[in-house]
Amino acid sequence: MRILRVVARAFGPFRNETLEFEHGMNVVCGPNEAGKSSWHAALFAGLCGLRRGRGRRADDKSFEERHRPWSGDDWSVEIDLELASGRRVQILQDLDGKIDSRAIDRLTGRDVTGEILNEGMPDGSMFLGLNRSILTQTICICQADVLSVLRDSGELQGQLQRAAAAGGAGEPAEAAIRRITAFQSEQVGRAHVNARKPLRIALNELEAAGAALAAAQQAHAAYLALLERRAVAESQARDAERAFRAVERAIASRKLEELEQRVDRARSLHARFPQGQPPQPALELERLARIQEALTLFDHRPEEPRSLAGSSAAEIEAEIRALPQDLDEPQQPVLESRGRVGDPPAPPIRLAPKLLFRGAAGLTVAGVLLAAWTGGIPRISGLGLAGMGLALLLEAARRSSRERQAAASVERRQLVERLALQQRSAAAARKRQLQHELRARQEAEAARERAVALRRRYAEQVRQVAGAAGIASGVEDAERVVEQLRGFKARLEQRIEEDRMKRDEWVTLQEILAGRSLEELETELRRRQGEGVPEWTDLPVIAAGADLDRLLREARRSFEASQARLQHLNGEAAALERGLPDVAGAEEAVERAGDELCRVESLKATLERTLRFLIEARDRVQRDIAPALTASVERRLARITNDRYREAAVDPADLTVRVRPPNGVWREAGLLSHGTMEQIYLLLRLGLAEHLPARGEPAPLFLDEVTVQADAARTVAVLELLHEISRERQVIAFSQEQEVTSWAAARLPGPPDKLIRLEAR
Repeated sequence: MRILRVVARAFGPFRNETLEFEHGMNVVCGPNEAGKSSWHAALFAGLCGLRRGRGRRADDKSFEERHRPWSGDDWSVEIDLELASGRRVQILQDLDGKIDSRAIDRLTGRDVTGEILNEGMPDGSMFLGLNRSILTQTICICQADVLSVLRDSGELQGQLQRAAAAGGAGEPAEAAIRRITAFQSEQVGRAHVNARKPLRIALNELEAAGAALAAAQQAHAAYLALLERRAVAESQARDAERAFRAVERAIASRKLEELEQRVDRARSLHARFPQGQPPQPALELERLARIQEALTLFDHRPEEPRSLAGSSAAEIEAEIRALPQDLDEPQQPVLESRGRVGDPPAPPIRLAPKLLFRGAAGLTVAGVLLAAWTGGIPRISGLGLAGMGLALLLEAARRSSRERQAAASVERRQLVERLALQQRSAAAARKRQLQHELRARQEAEAARERAVALRRRYAEQVRQVAGAAGIASGVEDAERVVEQLRGFKARLEQRIEEDRMKRDEWVTLQEILAGRSLEELETELRRRQGEGVPEWTDLPVIAAGADLDRLLREARRSFEASQARLQHLNGEAAALERGLPDVAGAEEAVERAGDELCRVESLKATLERTLRFLIEARDRVQRDIAPALTASVERRLARITNDRYREAAVDPADLTVRVRPPNGVWREAGLLSHGTMEQIYLLLRLGLAEHLPARGEPAPLFLDEVTVQADAARTVAVLELLHEISRERQVIAFSQEQEVTSWAAARLPGPPDKLIRLEAR
């Protein structure tokens, strides 16, 4: 078997992407996140599919979680393969619904799904005599699952035993076994999906008849289910139509009622306008505006001014004129020490009278004392001194008198000047006060005159408006004029309001008529009344006040949708009726196929009982294929381990491997380094891939990162070994290692080998 191409229709990160392979060694390289593991999983899923129903296991769920498409609901992959016989098969796997999976012979176009159907889906590994479980433990190898052969060896044991039983061992019973086996092969055959003998034919016929019966029954069930859905759709369509007709009837009834109300309203309004359209009250509105303006001004006129108390402005002006006119000139201040300018100069400075008096008194006393107590010339001197003192006393008295008179005169003059200055200051203050009072009085008199003028003007305006209105003629009292004018205004407003209401009614009438005459509107009413409301029985009741427009939209949408659904179901029912199969004929075909299968199975049971006794002896020595596996591992062990280990032994009980270096001791492979252990079990899985598949059908190898734990030298050794193996069977290896890419670029120049480079997504 060779894989020609794999197409990821919708798988993991891929959508409608393809990888094509050569017959030899294919190396797919790329960095992380390039999708290598996804392509490796797509190869397995495209070849084997997934289990359906109860056959699913935890690893199937894990596979689904890892590789479902990143977007969209579809999950599918297809694969093209070529068998050793040259037969080409295309397998399409519907991994989501699992109902559109099939296998097609590319040469004949025939559906060959039945040949490889396994647990509900096509399983291409059955072309190799394997199944999807055995495939993941043999030819489909990834770095994380190299050791899975140890975890679940039970199914492998059965497959190994079947492989051992297929070969000859040379016992005497072998010839009889071969003859019986040949007869059994010719007259019974195997139940293998690609067999062409009676058993397979009977099984195929029974399966085909059963499938036909199931298809017929399914078609009848689908037809009956469709009829039930159509009956439900018809009921829903009737309900939707009744709801729609109920809304239509309610709308028709409401429109008829509204038309009747419009006609009644139009009649009543039309009777109020025998003269046609009422006139526009433009003059009345203008008159009302003038009256309103005059009354507003009159209501907001100034208050009646009060009489002003006190002196008038003229009296104040006369009092100001009576005051001195030079009160605003600056005044000469009074000089206390030197008098005013123009006074005669002061006399020369002399001794003060008091000082002179004291000196003269002292001199007189001294002279008297000298004259009284002495005699002769000193006495005469004393008398003379006393006389001089008396003369000085007289002079001091005269001088003191004159100075007192001069001081009194100055004091009288200063007092007069101060009195005059105070009088002028009082007169100036009075003048200023009078000027302030004059200004205030003038402003008050002007304001009073303005108020009187406004009151007179507003009153005159009211009289003019009233006179224009024809009221209050000859009335002088403004208040009476205003009172009569207010009454006239109220009557005018009432008349204007009545005119406005008439105009509103006229507008309403025109809106009701909508450009038609009353007779035309009455004619339409009689026509609508003659038509009446559509009569439908047993319609749902529409609540009063409901939003009929919204209900109509909703009911119409529901009605149209139900009609479209009913038409679609009618079309489906008609199509099914034309191709409805015959269930009775299918049941008869199943019965005939069952009889033939019973005959072939009875013959098969007889032959198997005969063979069982012959095969038991041979199976005791041939059931174990361990020697062949051991030889396969040993043949490559030294090369893959750099000649460190040369001998190997495979335990048939659990498929564990032991190895021994030259002149060394046996060691379990599981106790060696992780890289060496994985390389040894890789050799074991290569041996399983060689011996388990059906004879004559070489199985391809799907490898993902199997050299990640190897050093550079062992990586090259593994790649060289795989390259040699690719001469017998196809090898598809995925890797991110640069050593692998470099090796492939140098050693895989072209067909039958191929290097595929993936870019990071």
